[in-house]
Amino acid sequence: MEKMNGNKRRKQIYAGILAATLSFSMVIPANVRGGETKESETSKTAEETLLAKTDIAGAEVSRGEYVIYTEDDTDVDAGCLGAEQEIVRTEQDAVYEADLSEEQILKLEEAEEVLVEENFFFSGLEAEDKEKKRIKQEIKKQLLEKNKEDETEWNYQMIHADEASDVQTDGRGTVKVAVLDSGVELLSGIPVADSVNLVKEEQYLPYYMDDMVGHGTAAADIIHQICPEAEIYSVRVLDKENKGRLSDVVEGIYWCIEQKMDVINMSFGTPVESEILKKAIWDASDAGILITGAAGNGGSTADVEYPAAFEEVIAVGAVDTSAQKTEESVTGPEVELVAPGEQILTKSVFGMETVNSGTSMAAPHVAGAAALLMQQDEEKSAEEIRKILDVSGNPIGEQEAYGYGLLDVAYAKQLLEDGGDALEGILVQADTEEELPVREKEDIETFEKVDYVEGRWSGTSHEQLIENGARLYGDFTETQIKLLKAGAVYPDKALGGVIAYPEWHGMKGKNYMANYIFATKIAKNGGNTTNLAKVMGQGSLCYDRMKAAISTSGIIWSPNVRFDTKNSIVRESWGIIINRETGLNYSVQTTELKEKWRRYFLYGMAAHIITDTFSHSSYDANFIEITHNNGAHDTNNNRYECAKYSAYLVAVNSQLKVLGDVLDFSSKGQGCWKGFYIMNILQYAIESDIDNLGVNILTKEFENVDFSSNKPR
Repeated sequence: MEKMNGNKRRKQIYAGILAATLSFSMVIPANVRGGETKESETSKTAEETLLAKTDIAGAEVSRGEYVIYTEDDTDVDAGCLGAEQEIVRTEQDAVYEADLSEEQILKLEEAEEVLVEENFFFSGLEAEDKEKKRIKQEIKKQLLEKNKEDETEWNYQMIHADEASDVQTDGRGTVKVAVLDSGVELLSGIPVADSVNLVKEEQYLPYYMDDMVGHGTAAADIIHQICPEAEIYSVRVLDKENKGRLSDVVEGIYWCIEQKMDVINMSFGTPVESEILKKAIWDASDAGILITGAAGNGGSTADVEYPAAFEEVIAVGAVDTSAQKTEESVTGPEVELVAPGEQILTKSVFGMETVNSGTSMAAPHVAGAAALLMQQDEEKSAEEIRKILDVSGNPIGEQEAYGYGLLDVAYAKQLLEDGGDALEGILVQADTEEELPVREKEDIETFEKVDYVEGRWSGTSHEQLIENGARLYGDFTETQIKLLKAGAVYPDKALGGVIAYPEWHGMKGKNYMANYIFATKIAKNGGNTTNLAKVMGQGSLCYDRMKAAISTSGIIWSPNVRFDTKNSIVRESWGIIINRETGLNYSVQTTELKEKWRRYFLYGMAAHIITDTFSHSSYDANFIEITHNNGAHDTNNNRYECAKYSAYLVAVNSQLKVLGDVLDFSSKGQGCWKGFYIMNILQYAIESDIDNLGVNILTKEFENVDFSSNKPR
């Protein structure tokens, strides 16, 4: 240890603090739109041509511009709709996604029980950017003084969720809650029972980095905080721009019906009413699923958006820390309940945290409360649970803005627990046309002093703090986090997978530690690989391929081509890559900023190697290889904790602009080396000991988790 340089020593100290406090926070990157401007007419034309040929969305996925619903026995022209275009099939009906001519549309519409609609997009519902908070030192001081271990976040206190956490189940077991959103990232630490990715263009995402924007992760975290025992299912229907197609949303709803979900949360919306979506929502409700939706962020002059506006969905508005309707929250007769939707602290990408606002954050509070009540009494139907939530709402304002009032989890829990004639009368009344009774208004605890820096998922990019852990080594901008995140998933998209480019995927047959360190070397150098020397312990072929794959002009695009074949290999420019993967406009930046952007993106690619190692080189306690088919998605072990903290250290490296090292693989320490082994980890650590830590230190660090040929299989 004596030979560590200053930066390296700082990094290890920070790692220890992170492992001890478990309190990283971050601001989610914004989805920044922007077309790449030309450096010259010739270069732009060439890049556009290349992009058209190689863009994974255009080359590999054909998305229909229309969604078609048909009764199962409806006679449809085989020339219009084929089996390959079918996305949903039930006993009664089917849904298709297809491109149609005007003639085909007219012909389909002539048939009975057929609906044809444009395949429009939904957007995740979060509030628009407010005035940027610039007084960073004051905010830092507030965050430093905040003790999250001892203090329940204000939003859970306001709705009395903290008082309702001791629910005793009566044998039901688990409640299944589906989060239809942008995915739920496993590195966040939120337990995910199962996941499905329905965004056809983005199937390249690794399972542990399922959420590119943090929107779904935030919603899932709120549900988990209110009902920790709920089984959370990630249904990814929103893409890396936080948008989702009608066809994917409909397919997701029917997936939930098939998987027998109890609750569905949908924190997205559109002003467009869809009969096909309405049919899917009705089918889900008819299957006994309770559905919550974000009412919308258009303000008091806007209508409640769909799907929340449908009768079968609980439309949830948002209140602020003073229990007042937020400026963005819509009003209308469809608003059923309100919940906290401003300055909400949640888990985010890379297992860090963020603060965000909008009805998007309010809806999962109600979903979590519904799950809690379902656990409390398995005999109550979804509709009965809905009425209990409504009746227990605290009527704090006019109905068009607040509906039945502010969600009150403890009151609802007590009402359900007491039962008796009063509750039965309410539930009987719910089946009639009569209005539900309204409880007396009670005073609400307010939290005006809450003042966090807020992240956004849309709008203009602007600088934000990464809270807690990241604060120890420097401030990130949203752009930097966006680049890190995009880089972290890029090897699965562009570099041929584990067979073609194993050095980018943590494969056990290669020295993954050396390859990781070399990747950080490339990143530190901004992609300039011309004079980079091989890392200790690195194989020559891995070195040659990694060096050839990256340059300051771009990255090899080779999703299906091996490096050692004679096939033509295309190199995509950085302008195309960054614009497509992040929406940022690389070409108009200064030379210095271009180098910095490449650096963050490449550190993200290094993060892919180190996190993939815990998947592709892992063995279970019986020394049986863990594969994607026999347990790679199983979160009931410590591999994800290790991968999460290793990802943290890559973020540290990127901000300090230093190389990674072998101890980045053990950032969580001995407390997490349980229940699994890593192939050859001690051997590779000794071979790639660039800091001269010595065999004794490395043996102590890695021996218990090492699995090599001399251990039983």
